[in-house]
Amino acid sequence: MALRRLLSTEKRLLRDPNVANLYSDVIRHYLDSGYIRQVSREEDNTDAWFLPHFAVVRPIKATTKVRIVFNAAAKQDGISLNDTIYQGPKLQNELFDVLLRFRRHPVALVCDIAEMYLRIETAPGDRTYHRFLWRFMDQNKEPSQYEFNRIVFGVNSSPFLAQYVTHKNAEKLADAYPMAAETILKSTYMDDSMDSVPDSNNGIRLYSELSKVWEAAGMHARKWLSNSKEVLQEIPMEDRSESVDLDEGYLPSIKTLGILWIRDEDTFSFKSCPPPDDFEITKRNFLSKIATLFDPTGFLAPFVIRAKIMLQETWTAGLDWDDQLPEHLSIKAKKWFLELKDIYGGLSLSFRI
Repeated sequence: MALRRLLSTEKRLLRDPNVANLYSDVIRHYLDSGYIRQVSREEDNTDAWFLPHFAVVRPIKATTKVRIVFNAAAKQDGISLNDTIYQGPKLQNELFDVLLRFRRHPVALVCDIAEMYLRIETAPGDRTYHRFLWRFMDQNKEPSQYEFNRIVFGVNSSPFLAQYVTHKNAEKLADAYPMAAETILKSTYMDDSMDSVPDSNNGIRLYSELSKVWEAAGMHARKWLSNSKEVLQEIPMEDRSESVDLDEGYLPSIKTLGILWIRDEDTFSFKSCPPPDDFEITKRNFLSKIATLFDPTGFLAPFVIRAKIMLQETWTAGLDWDDQLPEHLSIKAKKWFLELKDIYGGLSLSFRI
C-alpha cells in the first residue's frame, strides 16, 4: 500500500518540479534536524508500519509553502495505524473560550510555535510503526525506508501528546512564570498562543515569560504580533510576524484562529470571497460557499442561518448534489451572495468585549 501511494505521490509531484523540490527539501530538513532517520538494511526486515504521504500546497502561507501529510488513517487489509492507537482524552481548549480571553483586555499578544509536533519525541518502541518510503524523486533507485523519531501530524494520538507535554511543562513552571502558564493552559489553541493584558508593561512581561516557558519545552515561539508598539519593540525582528513595520506606524492584519484581526484598528473582520458572476448555483456549490465563512464566535450567525435554512430547503425539495437550485431558491441564494460582498468588503467588529 505504501509503495503504491509513493508512486502516486511521485506522479503528482512530477507535474510541478518546484513543488517536488520543496517536498524533498522538507524531508531533508527532517533528516538534518534529527526528526527522522534512514533505516539501515539490517533493520528493514523488522515488523513495521509504513505511512503513505502526499503534498498539500499552500501558496499564501508565510511559512511552509508545502506541507507533507502522513496518512495514518490509510488502511491495509482493512486496518489502519489509527485504528490500533488510543487517541487519548481531549485536552485542547475550546476555540470560543480562547477568543473570548483574547478580547478581554486592550493589549493583545499572539505567537505561533514552530514545528510543535516535531519537537516531541516518539517512544523508541513505537518508532518502527511510523516509517515511510522515499527516494528523493530518483525513480531509478529503490525507495529507502525512513523512521520518525518525533510524533507525526496525522496520527490520532498526536494532538493529545502535544497538549499533554505543553500543559505539564507549563504546570511545572507555573510558580516562576505564572502569566505564561495561565496563557498556555487557558489561552492556547494547538500551536497558537493568544492572550490579552491590561497594559504594555504586562504585555512585555507576558512575551518574556512565554518565550522562556516554550523554550524550556524545547520549542521556539515565533511570528509574534501585538497591537502595542511598545511590546513589539521588545521582540527581535526575526521572531516577529512578517510585514510588521514600526517605522511606518502600521500594524498589519493577520488571521487569528480563522478570524481576521486588524491590529491598527483593533477590530475583527471576516474574509470570504464572493462567487464570480458565472457561478453555477447547485446544491454542492452553495454548500461549499457557506463553508467558507468560518465564524466560531457566532458574529455572523444571523446571516449564516439564512443560508442554512435555504440549504435545508434543498433537501426538502429532494435535490441531488449537482442539481441546479429551483428559481425561488436561486433568487434567495443570489440575494445572499450580494450581501456576502458587503461582508467581504469590510464588515468589522470591535476587538474588545
